[in-house]
Amino acid sequence: MPRTAKPWFRKQTGWWMVTLGGKQHKLAKGRENKKLAQKSFHELMLLIAEPPQSSDARVASVCDAFLQWSQRHQSPETYRGYHFYVQSFCEACGYLLVRELCPYHVTP
Repeated sequence: MPRTAKPWFRKQTGWWMVTLGGKQHKLAKGRENKKLAQKSFHELMLLIAEPPQSSDARVASVCDAFLQWSQRHQSPETYRGYHFYVQSFCEACGYLLVRELCPYHVTP
């Protein structure tokens, strides 16, 4: 069972750190900056959205998760293109449950 993520201090480098998704993130430098590290940790948790796990997830929530990923990992031009098409798709099918999505919803 994985541990719950929480900030910890690394003496060797003098940084407050957190491990999320197997990757270590620096939060704040200096042992005295624990409150700043906590604040940075909470901001980071807001940025790292988990994919919808529910069996009753809506198409719009999956599309939002994809767009958040695209914004973080792809160029701004790519994100804008995806945003345009995904937004129009969500206007048509966003209310559907993912399990109700059929090929005719996606094809032109």
